[in-house]
Amino acid sequence: MKDIKEIVQDIAIKLRGHNALIQIQIDGQYFVKRIGNINQLIDNPKITTYKEDGSFLDWMESEVDKETYTAGTIANHKATLAVLRRFKEDITFTQVDYKCICDFENFLKSAGYAINTIAKFMKIFRRFVNLAIDEELMTVYPFRKYHIKTENVQKQSLTERELRRIEDKEEKEELTEEERKVVKGFLFSIYSGLRFSDIVQVTKQHIKNIYRNKWVVMRMQKTDHEVRIPISKMFGGKAATMIQENKTTTGKLFQLPCNARCNLVLKR
Repeated sequence: MKDIKEIVQDIAIKLRGHNALIQIQIDGQYFVKRIGNINQLIDNPKITTYKEDGSFLDWMESEVDKETYTAGTIANHKATLAVLRRFKEDITFTQVDYKCICDFENFLKSAGYAINTIAKFMKIFRRFVNLAIDEELMTVYPFRKYHIKTENVQKQSLTERELRRIEDKEEKEELTEEERKVVKGFLFSIYSGLRFSDIVQVTKQHIKNIYRNKWVVMRMQKTDHEVRIPISKMFGGKAATMIQENKTTTGKLFQLPCNARCNLVLKR
């Protein structure tokens, strides 16, 4: 077993960049470690403890809230948490076992998710299980016997007829609010050539007037390269028209659910 000072030091390393006061009492002896500016700590902090019978989902939510990954990665983690809560309102650490994983997979299949989408949820679920084990909140690795299944999918181009059918449905107002948001985002991605992870980042600040034409000028999430897309000259300027009709003045122009949810909506 590690010396208590080593344990405190390990915790301090993980909390680097935060303001924290670590205080542990063992057999009447106190071990105290200050991190950052403790004067900025609130007077009455919420005390949260996790045990093996504690809530895995509440702990996972607290971990997601602390993440500093890209917006797309955080959105995928939040989507996985949301679908886990739809599967079961709460799951304790001890309930995360092989049967729970298989039941979750069956739940996703019955909800209509594709095999590769299920694989994405499972990989994120497994990531947080591994993190819980690293933090000694779980002792058994439930994914040991479970195999995450994927399939090779040949990407097919959208035909002009299929595109027109989607456009007609959007124009005839036969969609729910969620469906309308997803379809608008999907159409904008077709008209502009932007991938999903970039569509959800587009704001009015990314729309520039260059030589009397509208352009999207932004950095790609995946590559960090700046792109300049002349949307006034593509698809008859349909993307530029969508921007003009969008009444959003601040924040993201396309309020979309996660990629998996968008795919599910588009299949309807």
